[in-house]
Amino acid sequence: MREPTERELLVLRVVLELDSRKEAACALGMAPNAVKWHLSQLYDALGVTSRVEAARALGWLALPVGD
Repeated sequence: MREPTERELLVLRVVLELDSRKEAACALGMAPNAVKWHLSQLYDALGVTSRVEAARALGWLALPVGD
């Protein structure tokens, strides 16, 4: 497993903030397919399959603790 690149982390952060790959692509000045590719590379690096799993793997999203 490799470390995620700065670009991959930036793409994930923007996608999570805007909740849309298309909006993230516009904000980042790249094609939507480029956003999809960066996310795919990030998922492979982290061994996950979704943006939520990626955020959890990076410690950006904590699960609530039950009572």
